[in-house]
Amino acid sequence: AGSTRAHVSEVENRVLLLQQDIEAMEAENRSLTTVLRAKSEQLENTLRQLEQMEGALEQAVGDGRRLKNKLSAAAEEVEWAREQGKQERMHMAHMESEVVLVKNSAE
Repeated sequence: AGSTRAHVSEVENRVLLLQQDIEAMEAENRSLTTVLRAKSEQLENTLRQLEQMEGALEQAVGDGRRLKNKLSAAAEEVEWAREQGKQERMHMAHMESEVVLVKNSAE
């Protein structure tokens, strides 16, 4: 009878220890779950921020392309104006030489 009581007492002690282990694991599980929820929220916020940044970058790229096109068009206009100026200068030089010829022939 004494050894049976001792065995029962030993089993009860083991059960108590196992219950304490289970409670500790459940507490750790709750803590880890809380940490994981917080990390998940952080990741979702980071993802939203990245999506906003992606949209802003896409808009900036579009703006950059439009500016590049405007600059190309402006460069073409400048080149055309240079060519027009060159032709006008050549025409003026030709007219001046004709005026000199007319003056010389008149004298």
